[in-house]
Amino acid sequence: MSTRVELPALLTPGDAVMLRNSLLAALATSGRIEVDASAVQHLSVQGVQVLLSFVASANATAHPWVLKAPSEDLVAQLESYGLFPQLMTWPVEV
Repeated sequence: MSTRVELPALLTPGDAVMLRNSLLAALATSGRIEVDASAVQHLSVQGVQVLLSFVASANATAHPWVLKAPSEDLVAQLESYGLFPQLMTWPVEV
C-alpha cells in the first residue's frame, strides 16, 4: 500500500508548514510514498527546503518514495536553484 502526497500548484511560504506535516505523516507509514508533483506551478524557497528535508529523511531511513510526474515548472525551479543534479538522483516516475 502506498501513501500519496499531492504538492499544490502554488506552494507559498504559508503552505510549507502544511506540506511538512503531510510529508511527516507519510514518513510514519510503512508503505511507499508517492509525491505527486504534476500540478506544481510555483515552489517557494520554503517549499524547496521542506521537499529537500523530506528527501533526506526518507533516504536516511530507507523509506521507499517516488516523485510522480514532476511538472516542467517544478523542474525549472529546481534547476534555477542549482538543484537539477540532485533531482536526477531522486526516484522519478513520469
